[in-house]
Amino acid sequence: KTAYELASCLVGSEMCIRDRGISLTDILSGERSDGTNVNVNGYLWRASLNILSIAPLISTDALGGTIITDWYVNKNIQNQRLKITAFIKTSELRSDGIEVKVYIQNFKNNTWSETYTNKKLANKIEESILNEARNLRNNSSN
Repeated sequence: KTAYELASCLVGSEMCIRDRGISLTDILSGERSDGTNVNVNGYLWRASLNILSIAPLISTDALGGTIITDWYVNKNIQNQRLKITAFIKTSELRSDGIEVKVYIQNFKNNTWSETYTNKKLANKIEESILNEARNLRNNSSN
């Protein structure tokens, strides 16, 4: 699915979270007050939000572990914009627990080009998120 398709389906998930009364404490502890498990690692979630805060967020789904940014233009890179999606896939802090996709468009002839992905940049962002999550875990145990 494209980021736009994901964004439209996440609205229902966000309402579902609000209706079920899940809290940030539930996410960080890994268990809800009613005894059911949360499938998103709290450190990965917070680290993802910290790292991706460079761009405006258009959708966050704490229960499903999905974060989608809006299109972002870096002032140092002319005629290019990017959109990032992050998927937290596990309740454990593991290197394969996060998947990032970076979508890029170039501006030519007064129009944005076809969207393509950049795996190398996505891997760098994943590493940054993992490092931030490890730092958060280490700092919380002190």
